[in-house]
Amino acid sequence: IVLTGLVLFTALLAGAYPAFYISKFRPIEILRGTTQFGGASLLSKSLLVFQFSISLAAVIFAIAFYFNSKFQKSYDIGYSWRSVVQVPLESSRQFDLLKNELTTDPLIQSIGGSQNHIYSSSYNAAARVGNGADKEVDMLNVGDGYFETLNIRLMDGRLFQKDQVSDAKESIVVNEEFVRKYNLGANAVGARVTLNDTVQVYVAGVVKDVYLGALFQPLSPVVFRYVAVPEYRYFVASADPENLVKAEGRVKLAWKKLFPMQVYPGKLMESSMMMALEHFDSVVILYTFLGIVAIIMSVSGLYSLVTLNLQRRTKELGIRKILGASLKNIMIKASSLFLVIMGVSFFLGSILGFVMVNAMMNSVWEYYVAVDIKVLSIAIILLFTIAIATIGYRIRKVAVANPVDSLRYE
Repeated sequence: IVLTGLVLFTALLAGAYPAFYISKFRPIEILRGTTQFGGASLLSKSLLVFQFSISLAAVIFAIAFYFNSKFQKSYDIGYSWRSVVQVPLESSRQFDLLKNELTTDPLIQSIGGSQNHIYSSSYNAAARVGNGADKEVDMLNVGDGYFETLNIRLMDGRLFQKDQVSDAKESIVVNEEFVRKYNLGANAVGARVTLNDTVQVYVAGVVKDVYLGALFQPLSPVVFRYVAVPEYRYFVASADPENLVKAEGRVKLAWKKLFPMQVYPGKLMESSMMMALEHFDSVVILYTFLGIVAIIMSVSGLYSLVTLNLQRRTKELGIRKILGASLKNIMIKASSLFLVIMGVSFFLGSILGFVMVNAMMNSVWEYYVAVDIKVLSIAIILLFTIAIATIGYRIRKVAVANPVDSLRYE
C-alpha cells in the first residue's frame, strides 16, 4: 500500500508542474506559433544539481567500499586465518584421537590444540606490571602447536615449551600491543606481571599483534597462557590455502570414522572471518547498482534540460555560426550553464559522499580506508566524463547543423 501510494504521489507531483505551466498558455498564441517555452528554470536547475549530487555520492560509496574490501581482506591481523581448520571438542580424548589419525596426512601441515581460540572464545582479566595500575587484557589459554598452526609470529623471547611445568604456572606470551600499553619497550621479556591481583607470571615471549575482533574492534593487549592436553577444547590444523578444502575433507572423514554417532562440528576458520568481510562485496554491488540508476536518471534529466535550452537558442546559435563562430566556441557557449551546474553538483556531492561514507565506516569498523582525494577524483572523473559526453553529443548535433535550417526553425 505504501509503495503504491508513493508511486501515485510521485507521478502526480511530477506531472503537476508541467500541467500548471501548460495551462497558462493562450490557445491563439499556440496556433500562431508565437508561444515561447521556458528554459532552464531555477527549479529544474536545482533538481539537476540534487540529482547529480546524489549520483556522485552513490558512486563515492561504491568506490570507497571497493577499496575497503581490498584493504580488509589483505590486512595482516596477526594470524593465517585462510589456512586453518578448527574443530570444537567435547573432551581432550577427541583431540588425541584426531591428532593420531591425521598426523601422517600429507595435506595437514601442522596440528595444535587449545582451550580458547581466536575469534571464537577468549576471556578478560586484569593485568598489572610492577606497581602500575590494573588494565584489562584479553586472555587465551593455548597448547602445543597452536602458535605454529595459526602462524602467530614470534617477535622476541620464546614461545611455550612442551611439557615444561613452569610454563603452565608462571609464563605468558603477549602481543606487541601489550608491550606498548604497559610501556615495556625492550625490557618486555622477563617482565613480571600480576593477573587478577593474585597470579604472578613473567613474560616469556612477544608475538606480532593479534586482532581478536578482526578489524571491527580496536586492537587490544592479548595474553596467552599455556595449558596441557586435558584442557583442550579446540583442535586446529593448518594446510596450504589451495588444499584447505581437501584438508578439511580429510578432517571430516577422520571425525566420522572416530565418532560416527556425532555430527561433525568443525569448519574453516576463514568461514567466520569471511562472514565479517564478504558483506563488503554485497555493499559494493548494492551501491554500484544504486549509482548506475542514479547516473541514468541524472543523465536523462541533463539531456532533457540541454535539449530544452537548445530549442530556445536555435536561432542564436545559427546566427553565431553565420558570423564565423567556430564549433568549439559554439559548444563552449552552449554548455557553460551546464558546466556551472556540474561544478556545483560535484562540490555538494563530494561533501555529501565524504561525510556519509566516513561516518558509516567509522560506526562499523575500527580500521578502514577513509575517503580521500583519490576516491573523490575517480568518482568525479567518471561522472564528469558521462555528463560531458551527454552534453557534447546534444550540443554538437545542433552546432554542426546547417545555419539556414536553424534560422528557419523559428
